[in-house]
Amino acid sequence: MPDRTRTRFSVVSAQSSTLVVLPLTYRTYRPGDEESIMQTFNEVFQLERDEDYWRWKFMHESDVIAVLAVGADNKVHAQMAAFRTKWCGSGMSLPVSQVGDVFARRTPEIIRHKVMYRTFTTFHRTYSDRNDIKLLFGFPNRTLVELHNTRDPLSESGKPVTMYRLQVEDCEGSSCEPLGSSTRISTDCPSVQAMNDLWLRAKGRYALSSPRDWSWLSWRFLERPDVIDYRFLGCTREDGALVGWAIVRPIDDVLWVCDLVWDGLDAAELHMLESAIVGVAIENDLPEIAIWLQGDERVARSLVESGWRDHTDAQQINLAMHAYDQSLDCDWIQNNLYLTCADSDLF
Repeated sequence: MPDRTRTRFSVVSAQSSTLVVLPLTYRTYRPGDEESIMQTFNEVFQLERDEDYWRWKFMHESDVIAVLAVGADNKVHAQMAAFRTKWCGSGMSLPVSQVGDVFARRTPEIIRHKVMYRTFTTFHRTYSDRNDIKLLFGFPNRTLVELHNTRDPLSESGKPVTMYRLQVEDCEGSSCEPLGSSTRISTDCPSVQAMNDLWLRAKGRYALSSPRDWSWLSWRFLERPDVIDYRFLGCTREDGALVGWAIVRPIDDVLWVCDLVWDGLDAAELHMLESAIVGVAIENDLPEIAIWLQGDERVARSLVESGWRDHTDAQQINLAMHAYDQSLDCDWIQNNLYLTCADSDLF
């Protein structure tokens, strides 16, 4: 699997030459901070993203959830931030926030003063009593914990994310081929009504899930400013009803299935969607396809029957949670949440 360390929770791997002007202040976001946030973000993650990326991720709702470590010169040296979503199903509508873009410069002052730990604790003191955030979740690695000698609260309840991989050469000319059907595959983005109608039919299949309606799809994929190579595959019946869709994206030599929704009514239509995904890989000369998938046993079983193999142990990525609402059953949520790559900010 490609190394995703730089796009999860990380710190710069080499000593930073940036001067840290003490004392540091730990505070919430203020308008205009994003310029300094992105300067530090790009230094830490060795990327070149602009402020539009930060605004897309953290400002699409009414307020920004972020705590910053800011020097006396007003430069940002560390951040813990989260962006809002909600999980619905089983009679619940659960406001949650995904932790993302957690970073700190690695300078002697930052490490000696345990800046990442102090940023964590300030964040939790600030937001733990708010009723509009019931739970934090994320996909952390161990870098912060090891470098700052502290325990990331999200790491205590982590569960491996289920991943499947398919070698394209194993399925060419086999059951991955399209089945006869009046259903057709389209690469055009569907109408708002078609997308919302499908979600109304499909959402009952998932015990708990982000609402994959038009509003969510538009924000997650169409409005994201730093990715331009998503490809939509829609499965449409003869009567015009959208019955399933997938969004794929090539990364290195792998075609990643970023998201998949199916109404569960006709297995032949699911097979056609799977075949269309394989077709994109063949068209782009990609030897492998990968997907995160849990919380949908029917689709998982279909993938395995088509030659996909479980590679969960190989990728070592965890879904971790930290509940502010102590009445929540995190074990039940971990075991029942419908999860794909689209539920992370990595793809």
